[in-house]
Amino acid sequence: MRRPRRATLFVYLMCLAAVGALLPRTYTQWIAVPVQLVAYIREPLRRLTSATVTSTVGGSSAEVEERSSLERLVLHQQMLLAQRDELLATISGIRQGFPDGEGSVWVARVLAFDGQPSGGSLLIGRGSNHGIERGMWVAAGQRHDATEMPDRLYRGWLVGRVSSVQPMTSRVQLTTATSFACAVVAAKELADGMIQVEPQPMELRGAGRGQMVIRQATRNYSTDGIDLILGQAGPDLPSPMLIGRITGASGRNDSPLHFDLTVEPVGDYRLLETVYVIVADG
Repeated sequence: MRRPRRATLFVYLMCLAAVGALLPRTYTQWIAVPVQLVAYIREPLRRLTSATVTSTVGGSSAEVEERSSLERLVLHQQMLLAQRDELLATISGIRQGFPDGEGSVWVARVLAFDGQPSGGSLLIGRGSNHGIERGMWVAAGQRHDATEMPDRLYRGWLVGRVSSVQPMTSRVQLTTATSFACAVVAAKELADGMIQVEPQPMELRGAGRGQMVIRQATRNYSTDGIDLILGQAGPDLPSPMLIGRITGASGRNDSPLHFDLTVEPVGDYRLLETVYVIVADG
């Protein structure tokens, strides 16, 4: 007996389907029985297929997670390289202002900030075991500046001096501390970007609450556009370096020829994460 061809069988099934669609339900309900038998085995098949797909996707997820981990590692390495480049640029910028062959710059992390109204201090992660000594100047990089600085000012500013040293840490007395004092000079940025330093040395003292003061100045420098205050070069500082800006001046009652100058830091001490200890050679 010849078997019907697929095309003929397909036509037969289509005709039966058409007839079944026109017949009442009582005549076609018996067909549901074998269909229900298929339904009984369809759910286990679905679960098995789902488990297989989940297993396959799980492997893909592991690969995706591994790729994500590698991407995070690369980003972390890039961040570290960027931080290293920034540190090197700041060190190079600070040393650019030193006479050739004089002075070194050591990087230190800021561990804590003490913001007392009397001036405050920083705790840094370098101590006597790392060569830190009392009296060393400590600077910050330009990225923390509140205002734009001239390139000639070595891309850094003085935040204070080391006041006490432990084997692994040191305390930095900020320039705004009421017990801080140092010799300074006034300076002016010229139109060509050069810095004109005034010859008259003055004494700067911390005034607390984020300010410094120069008392009995012989001039009201701010009226002449002279608003920069630099730490005077000395045995511990190879070259003059920015400390702050003159933000106010008032005449003295006891001497009309002298002025008290208000000086504010270049940046915010609270934002410092890294500082640079200046080591004068010799």
